[in-house]
Amino acid sequence: MKKLFGILAAIAAMFLITACGGGSNTPKGTAEQFIKAMQAQDGEKIVSLLYFEEGKAPSTDDEKAQLAALFDSKLKETYKNNGELKSYEILSEEISEDGKSAVVNTKVVFEKKTDEDRLKLKKDADGNWKVDVGK
Repeated sequence: MKKLFGILAAIAAMFLITACGGGSNTPKGTAEQFIKAMQAQDGEKIVSLLYFEEGKAPSTDDEKAQLAALFDSKLKETYKNNGELKSYEILSEEISEDGKSAVVNTKVVFEKKTDEDRLKLKKDADGNWKVDVGK
């Protein structure tokens, strides 16, 4: 009876892991959302995916709009210099032992050049993965 229960528990765990896999609240999923927001030139979405230290996040709609406009401006400059973002690839995902930070290695292909980059991510207070553009 104990063996049967163990086997059923293992099967249930496998289904649970499979059902939860591929979600966007993973370092890889968040990095993918971030790159797609860059591709769409969506500054608001980019801002929503950024990690901020406790108490340092933009708190008003005006502050968020200013930050989104800054990202929109940077994206336009990047696209002007490199051409459109054609494709991307997630190369690897490395989660820290404590599970609070991660690095996602990416390859981004523009019309005029290809970049490989390391996106640093951290979990926010709500346990969501966010892109850390700080130091």
